[in-house]
Amino acid sequence: MNVYLIDDDAALRQAVARFMERFGFLVLGEAGNGADALRALSDPCLQLRPDLIISDCQMPVMDGLSFARRFRAMGRPTPMVMLSGQGGEEVVIAVSAAPNGGTLVTGSSYLFDMQVSRFFTTIAPAGSL
Repeated sequence: MNVYLIDDDAALRQAVARFMERFGFLVLGEAGNGADALRALSDPCLQLRPDLIISDCQMPVMDGLSFARRFRAMGRPTPMVMLSGQGGEEVVIAVSAAPNGGTLVTGSSYLFDMQVSRFFTTIAPAGSL
């Protein structure tokens, strides 16, 4: 399974990439905000077609929810996972209202790690665990 990562925190992006690769995912690319991701994912020369997009909700330039709306408007049905360390009610409502919905992983420390691990082990490629 191919994934594309979007997060303004480069260290977190690298950690998620290592985590994903450990479970057998191929990280096709990364971006620091939604605008850069839209440019890369819509570039006909790159022809990036991820099976899954993992994005932070809150970023400068273009946040993850704005990215999701614009990406969906391009007719791309790629599943998305939205990450949020904030987890406020407004984030949950916004993700739920996003076109085609999405999966939201929120929280911090142990709870966050458990949610992420549980989610990715359910979608990990066969034989990668």
